[in-house]
Parts: sequence; structure tokens; C-alpha cells
Amino acid sequence: MKGLPLVSVILPVYNGGQFLAEALDSVLAQTYPQMEVFVMDDGSSDDSSSIAKRYPTISYHKLAHQGVAAARNAGIRLSAGDILAFIDQDDLWTPDKTAEQVEYLEKHTAVDVVSSHTEFFLDGIDSKPNWLREARFQKPGKNFTLGSSLIRRSVLESVGFFDTVYKSASDHDWFVRALDAGNQIGHMDAIFLKRRLHQGNHSNDTSSVRELIAIHRASIHRKRDQRS
Repeated sequence: MKGLPLVSVILPVYNGGQFLAEALDSVLAQTYPQMEVFVMDDGSSDDSSSIAKRYPTISYHKLAHQGVAAARNAGIRLSAGDILAFIDQDDLWTPDKTAEQVEYLEKHTAVDVVSSHTEFFLDGIDSKPNWLREARFQKPGKNFTLGSSLIRRSVLESVGFFDTVYKSASDHDWFVRALDAGNQIGHMDAIFLKRRLHQGNHSNDTSSVRELIAIHRASIHRKRDQRS
């Protein structure tokens, strides 16, 4: 539709066939009309490819396995939108997410990224993982995550792409770098992302804790360098 900014949606998948169709259905159910969707297959060996190819309106790309950060970066390079959105293979969007957040960015021109609440739900497990605080699990709240956000292309290119050094926390690293660079992140008091908690979540990997420590150490060094 003329006049509306193009939103490029990037969905990296690695052996995520179990949930991929649900994630794609939630993307294609968006009420916003100006979207392009890229599925970046990070070398899957399951049925992710055949599932993605059922959707004629998406752009599917098979990659060598290099990790989620590299898959997202490849999708960014292929995309054309002035606004970027990301969703994981196992998560869901509410239908009004893109439309509401584009409207927010159009009204708040000084905001570089807009985020929203995240609601967690269990799938195939009986209790929440230890890393998730009970209060956050019981009540959706403010949460800077890729899946709950829209990002202006200009700020993503300014901050830089996702760092492929990180296996599971490259998204967190990007937000920390964006904040350290002085970018403004807005927040909407609405639930736009439903995050699935299951046995295969990357955040269950103990290496993510080490990555988070490294990310915040790097942030401290950046701030020191900025002051000197």
C-alpha cells in the first residue's frame, strides 16, 4: 500500500520444523499490508525446508550452518525494508503487532527501536526454566527482545549487525550496543510477542550465561573508552 514503510521480517530457522508453521502463520496473519518475509534456513536437516516452501509469499534461503547471528545478518542483507523485524522459529506474534508498532515509529520519529511486552507459555515442559524469574513468567512486562521489537534499518546499520561470536546471546549484545551508542528505545504497554518455553530453547544452554557476562564486560569497556 502506497505511503506505508516496508517492513522486512527475518525468521532464522535451524531444525525448527516442529514449530515453524505456527511462527510463519502468526507472521502472515499480521494486519499490516506492507511486509516481505525471509526464512533463513541455517543448514537444517529436518523438514524445515519443506514446511517453509509451502508458503508461496515468503522468500526461503538455504544457508550453510553458521549460527543464528549469521542467519539474521544474511536476511538483513537480502531485505529492502526501512524497518526490520525478527521472530524466532518457535515464537508467535499477535496479529496487530506490526501495524501498531509501525504507527508508533511514525509518530515518534526520534525513537530508533520500539519494543513491547512478552508473554511466556509452556510447551512440553511442566515448569518454567530456572533463568526466568517467577514474576516475569506470571505477568508480562517490559522486555527488550528482537521478537517483540521493530528496528529502523538506519540504526541497525549504524550500530552494526549481529556479532557471530555469540552462539545464543547475539540479540542481547545488539541491544546493549544500541543503548551504549545512545539510541532511543521506545516501549509499548502491550503484548505483541508470545514466547514458547520448551526443552530446546537456546536460553537453556549454560553457555548463554558466559556470553551475557562477556557482553556486559564489553559494555563496561566501551563506556570507559567513551569517557577517556
